[in-house]
Amino acid sequence: MTPRDRPPAAEPQAWMDHARSNLALASKRAPAVRLGDLCFNAQQAVEKALKGLLVSRKMQIPMTHDLSHLLTLLEDTGLQVPTHVFDALALSPYAVAARYPGTVIRGPSVSVDDYESAIEIAARVVEWAESVL
Repeated sequence: MTPRDRPPAAEPQAWMDHARSNLALASKRAPAVRLGDLCFNAQQAVEKALKGLLVSRKMQIPMTHDLSHLLTLLEDTGLQVPTHVFDALALSPYAVAARYPGTVIRGPSVSVDDYESAIEIAARVVEWAESVL
């Protein structure tokens, strides 16, 4: 069985534990750590929180980093997704582009303002997801 063949965790809280861990990692700024890498963890916190909600609603978990797709799936289950959760779409570029050299996100580098915004957005989404569960 390859990692792609593994079934997703059956418990929403397992997804939320990972979401909180990614958020904690994203919040730990250090001089040698690139802001784009921290923003990747913010995006991952959102992605895993949304996937935890999908699990709670007995949905299959798609193998995607596409936050728009995950939000659409949640809405398709009848879940009322607050407007502020859609702010997380701004984190989508961090899923892949921020992880590799030579890619550009919002100019030549991620700014401190971009980073702080990513953390705020991710924290709000994780908090919302926890409140739904």
